[in-house]
Amino acid sequence: SDRTIAVLTALVSVLPGRDLKADVEQIVFPSNAELSRRTQGMADATLRRHIAALVDAGLIARRDSPNGKRYARRDDAGKIETAFGFDLGPLALRAAELFALEEAVKLDEARARRLRDEITVHIRDIAKILDAASEAGRAGDDWQALGLRLLPLARRAARTATLEALRHRRDDLLALRAVCEAA
Repeated sequence: SDRTIAVLTALVSVLPGRDLKADVEQIVFPSNAELSRRTQGMADATLRRHIAALVDAGLIARRDSPNGKRYARRDDAGKIETAFGFDLGPLALRAAELFALEEAVKLDEARARRLRDEITVHIRDIAKILDAASEAGRAGDDWQALGLRLLPLARRAARTATLEALRHRRDDLLALRAVCEAA
């Protein structure tokens, strides 16, 4: 969800440096208060739920300390020896997969938009044919029966309709349009 992405963005934003590298352990250890601040005041319970979702999705990994706190131990030179928190390495390892999924989703969304547009045009054209035939009193097929066939197809498609469902509706409209134009 967008809130889960906000938590992931907050975790990446506390990463020292600008690059997420797959070959280096990338552990961040922000407090819940800091994560809440970076997610515009997200509640602790919500934050924990979205972190669990990121772990379950395999995008981050927990690196727990013995006492359950997030922190880093530094050597005498100030370099981090051991860190406990969230490892962002899995995110870096799956970056190519995530970018490919993003492209696939964008492609499917574009296909769905085109199908929805095509469905709208067919509904409009069929309705115009039926209106014109009814007004002209044309003989032939029962125009009211054809209008009744159009009703369920003209209903708004669900926002989450699959591409297959949209294709099926378009095909049904094409068949109805062919009948109307032939009559």
